[in-house]
Amino acid sequence: MRAVIAVAIAAIGLSLSGSAMAVVPLKVPLQGVIRDNAGVPVAEDVFGMTFALYESPDAAEAVWTEPWPPGDGDCQADPTDCVHVVSGTFQVRLGSHVALDSSVFGVNELWLGVTVESDAELPRRPLGSAPFALHAGAAD
Repeated sequence: MRAVIAVAIAAIGLSLSGSAMAVVPLKVPLQGVIRDNAGVPVAEDVFGMTFALYESPDAAEAVWTEPWPPGDGDCQADPTDCVHVVSGTFQVRLGSHVALDSSVFGVNELWLGVTVESDAELPRRPLGSAPFALHAGAAD
């Protein structure tokens, strides 16, 4: 198992334009950084990761979870649906493997939990306001 001590969420964003308001994309772009135990960004590798959304920083149950790769995939054998890290950074679109429902964004706040490989979940980070725009697509 490769040692990983930190994933820093670098950016979360979503933008909608005029005609896109009618059909809200249910995928949230996410960018992060993976560092090894020495604090050095991982040069290049593939990882199995799980992303989860929670209603609070200490909630016991996630309201949504998405594993990369889905199912019991093996990133070393087939990295197709795994998280690819280049120069320490990765980019994924949450909702690519497990559909996001706009009702998930109807709560007061959401916290992102990230698990890398079989390590314990990293400290949760609050989501910014941009993903909550998904809820506006279902509002009357």
